[in-house]
Amino acid sequence: MRPNRLERRLKKQHPTLVLKTKEIFFF
Repeated sequence: MRPNRLERRLKKQHPTLVLKTKEIFFF
């Protein structure tokens, strides 16, 4: 998955939430 604008915004606002969603996508 490529980092898009929405993902960059989420990284700034909720980095832990982005990590959790990525875990769900990969596992």
